Amino acid sequence: MERADWIDRLSALSFACIGTTIEQQANRLREFNDLLIRAPEVHLVDGLRPVQPDVLESLIRVDALESAILSMLDDAAYMISRGCGGHMVTVLLPGSEDERTVTGDTLSLALLTATAQALIDSARDSGAPTTFSEFEHRSRQLH
Repeated sequence: MERADWIDRLSALSFACIGTTIEQQANRLREFNDLLIRAPEVHLVDGLRPVQPDVLESLIRVDALESAILSMLDDAAYMISRGCGGHMVTVLLPGSEDERTVTGDTLSLALLTATAQALIDSARDSGAPTTFSEFEHRSRQLH
């Protein structure tokens, strides 16, 4: 997948989260995890860690969506707040100067949206692609 296509898909996912119902949250989480796995350059997802698909499905089955997305925030900094109107999440990726703050009806959607938007910003600001061997290494970590 090309970088521009990957960023476009992250952007579409971020917008989709805004109108996502509680019943659709798991699908957004699967889409996000797939995008982490398929990142065109390994450095684009620094600080994040995709979940093995079978582990993700196990978490979804027991309604542990928050745990699933939090486990993806490997070295990313985050802050969570809850108020009368829902949840507010701030995410800061390693090496990034800008954080993203988002509100959402559920904690998992707020986390997912803030992380996707932080990734979009980071991908647009980052440079040099990595080598294929680094991709292989990350791929092996998933299995």
